[in-house]
Amino acid sequence: MSRTNQGIALTIRKVKKQYGQRQVLHEVDLQVKSGEFIAIVGQSGCGKSTLLRLLAGLERPTAGEILQNGQPLKKINGMARVMFQNPRLLPWKTVYGNVSLGARHIQTKEVKKAQILTLLDRVGLRTHADDWPATLSGGQQQRVALARALLSRPPLLLLDEPLGALDALTRMEMQQLILQLWQEHRFTALLVTHDVEEAVAMADRIILLRNGRVALNAPIPLPHPRQRSQPEFAQLVGEILSEVMNPASLAHQSLQRKDEPDELHQSEREIFSGQETDEIVRSLTARTFFDRIHFK
Repeated sequence: MSRTNQGIALTIRKVKKQYGQRQVLHEVDLQVKSGEFIAIVGQSGCGKSTLLRLLAGLERPTAGEILQNGQPLKKINGMARVMFQNPRLLPWKTVYGNVSLGARHIQTKEVKKAQILTLLDRVGLRTHADDWPATLSGGQQQRVALARALLSRPPLLLLDEPLGALDALTRMEMQQLILQLWQEHRFTALLVTHDVEEAVAMADRIILLRNGRVALNAPIPLPHPRQRSQPEFAQLVGEILSEVMNPASLAHQSLQRKDEPDELHQSEREIFSGQETDEIVRSLTARTFFDRIHFK
């Protein structure tokens, strides 16, 4: 198994983010080591997804700076890939076709095909290469999204609750798969999650955001693979959950949450797969349109 460290180091320095009169992030300071796996937890509206969007370069900080390997991040982060809760697959492309959206860096068709099939085999979907997204389960669709994100071998993987809609068993299988691929490739990973147990199971370190500030920065001193039945595991989950649910943190918690838009802007197209694709925008725009009609 390859243990080459290809992740990037991040420095988040006095970062603020404001939308109108509402300040979402308040002078966030955070250091992330190359190849580290960080989980970000907190109540809805505390700024978790906003922080990921800043790291992806989809938005600019109102104040402060983000350094990537010591260099300021001032545009779309070409070194990052993002996985969302919705896998965002193109319904008119096969599994192979969806994964190939992340293949901009591959020069020849032969190499491209070999790398895609190898990665599909790694996520357990090689026999589904010619299947359509609609025929896949939710867990399988997220495996396609994971393969697409990792095809370009990104130094930074940003995970915005990608497992939130999965059933418990499928979720645990995906957690194990992501961890295995992280251990093999050693990219830097930041996972936003509401599931404290998931955070303890996966991360080197857990960051708790409370009212837009870092309220807890806790290393997880347990070796992988982690056993959820261990007393030490249960104790850590309980301690961190207690901090998350601290009543004092709820008094000023905003009820409004800043989620990613239904439709992708130009900048989001680039970070989504590493290439511009009008097909993604058309797909998501049409899906949003029909969802709005259906639920009116």
